[in-house]
This record gives sequence, structure tokens and C-alpha cells, in this order.
Amino acid sequence: MIMVGVRGQRTPTPRWEPRLRTTAISLAAIAFAGLIYGVFFFISETGDDDSSGGGISSAVREQVTTASRPATADIVVGEGVDRDMIESVIRPVVVASGYDRPVQLVAAAATTRPLMTVSAGADAAATVQLAGARWVPVVNFFHDADDIPLGVLQRLVRGEAAAWSELGSAVPGDVRFIVPTGSSGLAEALQVDLVSPNLEVQPADAIPALVNSDKVILALIPFAEVDHRVRSLAVDGISLTRQVGDPAAYPLVSRLSLSLGEADGQEASLRDSLVTALREAYRAEPAQTTRLLATGDIIFGRCTWTRTIEAGVNHAAFLEVGEFLEAADFTLGNMDNTLSDSIEPRGCGTGTLNFVAPTNFVEGLVYAGFDVITQGSNHVRDYGSQYVIETYEALDRHGIAHAGAGANVAEAQAAVIHEVNGVRFAIFSGVNIDVADNSPYWATADSAGSAPIDEASIAAVVESVRGQVDHVIFAPQWGTEYISGPSQSQQAMGEAALAAGVDLVVGNHPHVPQSALYNDERGFIAWSLGNFVYDQNWCYWTERSNILEAVFGDGRLLSVRYIPVKIENFHRPHIAEASDRSNVLTLVELASTGQLANDFICNSGNLSTALAPFE
Repeated sequence: MIMVGVRGQRTPTPRWEPRLRTTAISLAAIAFAGLIYGVFFFISETGDDDSSGGGISSAVREQVTTASRPATADIVVGEGVDRDMIESVIRPVVVASGYDRPVQLVAAAATTRPLMTVSAGADAAATVQLAGARWVPVVNFFHDADDIPLGVLQRLVRGEAAAWSELGSAVPGDVRFIVPTGSSGLAEALQVDLVSPNLEVQPADAIPALVNSDKVILALIPFAEVDHRVRSLAVDGISLTRQVGDPAAYPLVSRLSLSLGEADGQEASLRDSLVTALREAYRAEPAQTTRLLATGDIIFGRCTWTRTIEAGVNHAAFLEVGEFLEAADFTLGNMDNTLSDSIEPRGCGTGTLNFVAPTNFVEGLVYAGFDVITQGSNHVRDYGSQYVIETYEALDRHGIAHAGAGANVAEAQAAVIHEVNGVRFAIFSGVNIDVADNSPYWATADSAGSAPIDEASIAAVVESVRGQVDHVIFAPQWGTEYISGPSQSQQAMGEAALAAGVDLVVGNHPHVPQSALYNDERGFIAWSLGNFVYDQNWCYWTERSNILEAVFGDGRLLSVRYIPVKIENFHRPHIAEASDRSNVLTLVELASTGQLANDFICNSGNLSTALAPFE
């Protein structure tokens, strides 16, 4: 029977309707119970069908759980966050997790239920705080600046002028400030907006060449892009590349905040894995660095021997620099003489070119903290091959590693491996100076001497240590004495070294400071550091030289600096004072940048007019 309702009249209720309602309520109750059971079963026993017929099928369970999960896992990426970086971190995590829904990076307005929100800056309300990129100010390799206050960087970003003189630099004019393209997080690190119309933006890979083209340029680049080609500055007294200050307190760091959305089951597992991956990618810990100091020629013979005997202590030559050298993680020197207790040394006034000192002079090397001494030189066989062995045995007794000389050619050419801070260095040496015949210096198959070196032997030594070490250092005796730059043979061997994979070349023998190859991304070459402990006082440049500071970290050569020294009283180096320091650094800069002819520099008549103040 069908009842039709009429407006204004009550419609009678059929007698069967209460029974229908009761039946509907009962079915709803059963369905709800089934839903609860299905959800519980999916979470606790995913994938098992109930073959008894009393449970819920896997297909029904999938429909129930699908209805309760979002179609995608949304990660909100806020403004100022490097979206590409975030994507590169999360993609492998998502693939490895086997997550069965799309994961997408979205803007905040595109989702109501984000799995996670990634914001630039330090948000106190966020669940997780991460440190992002560390930014480093860099300038021309030959610049004289060392430190820049954070406040000055903030002024530069706002477009305000800052003169180099404010930073204690002699460079004239105002700073030309550059940041790299795509500087995500830099605004937060500087705590200012990058909105200045005067802000210059350049591709990151072009910045090293730009700063080396003009000393007025200062650029900010991520720590991951810093290497030896530029001079990196400290910020507020803290340097990430030179072990100055507390790196944990470094102020120029981009930060990220993670706000975690509600999730359970597979979503929660994925979210936690993503947080772990982002923590690793945005580690706050600065890279561990290893600081190397390397010196020029050490010759204990002649007047150095005389002055040491007069002083009454075997470390007399190192009294002014011993603590400085010993403080490095790794100290490398080149010894250009024989050590023997059976040969009478020839002291001041003899004019001898055969250099020898007693074996106890090694105590000076110990005092100064030398870890490795190279012996590939033209003087190690001054008194015969038998004394080569006595020399390196004296080093052995005092725990100083050595390379470049040996009982035979194979031993002489072998690299020594030195480990410090968990980083393994291979160091090798040898001699090939610009004379008609180097064979009197060289070891042979059955006699001791220095290692012969050429392009082929350099490549062979590097290949022999490949895969065993983190860095390779080559410390040759080469070139022509008393000229300001490399000879053709030096250049050929230097290119062979970099091509083979050498990170750092520390050359000696010319007895004067020479130019540097500083702008090659493969590695750094100091063609000659000059004398370090020696008695040549007949030329301004033979009494002035450089200690080389090289800092390694993050698997690369981060920084190289020259530290000028002056030799006093025929034997004792000390850190150079202002005028000598400036002169030595200027010589290296002019010679390295082509402003000084590669010529004999111990005759003032042959000096470039650019060096007239030194004459």
C-alpha cells in the first residue's frame, strides 16, 4: 500500500516501517563493527585474508584503509628553502621506503594535511631545528684582509657602502659585493632581506675567477664551494677554514625548521625517515680540518752548524719558530744536507758546498714538531751514498718519517704515508734540478741516493698510492736558483703532478721565494718557498722566504696561505715583520700574476720597476 501525503494533513505511518528502521539500525551496527575490525586488522595483521569466513576480506580492508588515508603525502616547502636540495634528499628515502602513494612538494596553500612543513629560519615553535649551509666570505688569493664583522656583511647586503679601509685592508676603494645565483637561505643567515637593487648576483662557478680578477670584490659562497683558489675570511673572529675560533659558534649559517604533521602507520615511518635524512643533509657540525705547515730548505751545514754550536743547544735554529710549527696538525720540511757522526763539519768561512752536521741536529727537527722530512735533494750524497743511510736512520731513531731518499731507487721513489686526524696523506719527493746531469744525486738499483723524478715517475708514484690515501703531496727539489718563477722543466713536472692527482706541490731548491700556481682547481703549486734554515746572506731574497699553510677538510684542499719569514744571524728564521712581510708577499703576487718577469732577482739591476722599493 502506498500512502500519499496531503498538505496540512498528518501522513499515517505504515505498520511495517518500525521493523524496517530496526533492520537498518542493525545493519548499520554490523557495518560499523566490521569497519572497526577491518581497520584494526589492517594495522596489526596487514595482508592476511581470513579464510575462516568469519573475518573481513583483504579487498574490503584495503577499501576501508584507503578511505582513511590522504591521496598524497604532502611536504610543504616554504619561501627561502632550496627546493631542489630538499627534493634531492627525500627522493631516495621515498624510493627505499616502498611508500605506495605519491609524495609531493607543495606550497602551504595547496594542502590541509601536510606530512611535514620545511621553513627557512629558526622557528621556536617547530618540532625540529636544522643547520643548513654555512656561508664564507672570500676574496682575491693575494688580498690582505683576514676577518670581516657580520655587521659589515649586513650593510653590504642592504646596499650600503663599506670601504676596504674599514676592514684594515690597504686595498683602495669600496667593497664590490657579490652573491651566487640561487642563494637559498642566505637572507636568513645574514638576518636581512636580499632586496637591495645594488646586490650583484653571479653564477657560483664563476666566483673564484671573479674575485681573483679584482681585489675590490668580496663574495659570499657556501662552505661546500670554498677551496684553495680564494682567500677565505673569518667572520667575527671565527674561520671555518683556518682553525681560528670556535667553529660551532660560527655566525653565518642558514637554518631550517621542520614542523611535523600528524601521521601513523606507513606515513609516520616515512616522515621519521625523512627527518633523519634531512638531519644528515643539514649537519650543523663543521668539517674537521687538518692544518699543514711546510717550510723551505733546511741546511744544517756551514754557518748554521757554527751558530748552533755557539748557542750550545741543537735546536738553536728553531728557537723563534718552534712553537709555531709544532702547533700545526702536520709539519713538513725539506732537509738539504747529510747527517753523520763520522765526518767533520765545515763551518763559517770555509765556502764549502758540501753540507754535513752531526746526527744529534735532528733534535732541532723534533723540537719544532716536524712529522715528515723530505730528502730528495742535490746535497744528500755530498759525502757518498753510505751517508744517505746514516742520515735517514737518524730520522728513524727520532720518529720522523721521511721520503725522497733511500738505499736504492725503488726505496727512494716510494711515498711515505702519514695519517693525522683520520686523514691519510701520501708524501713523495725527489730531485731534478736545472743542471746538465742530475745522476750524481740519484739513487740507483744498488746504491743509495735521492729519488730521480720526471713526468713519468711522478705519475707512477701517484698511481701506486691511489685508493690508499685521501691526499697526495709532492715535495721536489727542482728548477733554477735565484729566479722568481718556474723553469720549463718545473712547469712540465708540475703539470704532470696535477694531472696525476697531486693536491699540493711544495717545491724547493731555488733558495728564493718563487711564484705560485694558485688558481687551478686541481691543486696548488708553490714553485719554491725559499730558504728556511740557511746561511746565505748575500741577497735580500735568500734571507726571506715563506712558510706555507695548507688546510685540508671535507675531502679537499680548503685554504693556502703564505707566512713570510726572515732569517737572522745566518741560521735562525722568525716570522717576518710588516715591511719584510709585505715585500715577500708582493714578490710572490707579482711573479704569480705575470707582473714580474721570470728572471734572476738577486741583482737589483734585473728587478722589475714594480719591485723598486725593495732594492
